[in-house]
This record gives sequence, structure tokens and C-alpha cells, in this order.
Amino acid sequence: MKSKILLKILMPFFLLFVGNVLIAQSITPSGSITAFTATYGSASGEQTFTFTATGLTASSPVTITAPTNFQVSLTSGSGFGSSVVVNTDGSGDVTPAVTIYVLMPSGINAGSVTGGNITLAEGATNNTVAIPTSTVNTKILTISGLTASNKVYNATNAASLTGTAALVGVETADLADVSLAGTATSTFADANVGTGKAVTVTGYTLSGSAATNYSLTQPAGLT
Repeated sequence: MKSKILLKILMPFFLLFVGNVLIAQSITPSGSITAFTATYGSASGEQTFTFTATGLTASSPVTITAPTNFQVSLTSGSGFGSSVVVNTDGSGDVTPAVTIYVLMPSGINAGSVTGGNITLAEGATNNTVAIPTSTVNTKILTISGLTASNKVYNATNAASLTGTAALVGVETADLADVSLAGTATSTFADANVGTGKAVTVTGYTLSGSAATNYSLTQPAGLT
């Protein structure tokens, strides 16, 4: 008799224990992210992964947070920011799988960009998706405004230029921080008489606090 009474008392606790064991709380990402590559002034291409969740708090948000220098979105092409949220359903699940879009935004200086972990968390339940070290390449600038001058044959290939050299392609925010420096040297392709001869220009460099974000293509083929 006592054993039956004890069983009745313990049964609800036993069922609660079993229920808690069987309902596993998990956030499960699928897929991986490879290193991003971008050019200074432009965002990288997008990459994606998906995730599901089980046994979380009903109707509670799973927060997906990107590491520094990266952004996430629930929509391709828009809505990117430092984090997004996905609500669980009435059972605390996220199903079917939700796609997360990831990119490296514009505005990051050229060079190696430290990766990190995208975190997916709801309460004490969490998981991560790793982003490897990525790269922002320098933006290539060109020079405009120069014209090669004609000359009378003098047995040399030295050339002279007219006009004012100007940089093309500098980002608007950097216009005060990048300038053209150096002394130009211009030469004809050879010293022979001819028309429409190409002139190669060298010697220009970049200066300014934002110059390291750019590479310069010397004007070539002036005629």
C-alpha cells in the first residue's frame, strides 16, 4: 500500500524528468562560410547558411549576430545589419530551415580582415558559424586630363605632356584624403619619326591618409 502511494507521489516528477530529457534544446546551423573578397568601396558578394531549432522557448526570438566587419540579413540584396532575429513557433521550434545571408559591407579599409563567429542564440542555447579571415583589395585609380604633345625628330624618345592630371575613381568620402603626387616622365615608344605614336607615362604616386586603400594605374598609350 505504501509503495503504491509513493509511486503516485513520484510519478509526476518522473514524467517531468522524462519530458525534460526528451525535449532537447538545440540550434543547428547547416552549411559553411568561406573567406570573403571585396574591393575597397564595394561590398563583397553574399554567402548563405541555414539553421533550424528545436525545443526552445515558444515564440521567442533566435538572435543571429555577425562579428565585426560583417553583416547578416534574412533577405538577399537588402536588410543587412549587425544582427537579425527569427521567432520560434508555438512549440519553440524553427522549422523549416531559415536562410541567413552574410556579406562584408563596403567601407572597410583595404587589407586582411579578421574573421569571427556568427552567433545564433536564444536564452542559454546557442551555436556558431565561423567566418575565415577575409580580404579587401585596393581600388584601382586611373589618371585623366593629359595629352601627349607633337615634337620634331631629335633622335630621342622623350615626350612632353599638356593638360592637368586628375585622379579618376576616388570614393566621394576620400576626395580630401587622396591626391596625386610624384613627377611624371613620358616617353614615346621609340625615337623614330611617325604619327599616332603611343606615349607611356610613369612616375606618378598617391599620397594622403586614405592612399593605402587605392592602387594607381599610370596613364598608358597616350597618342
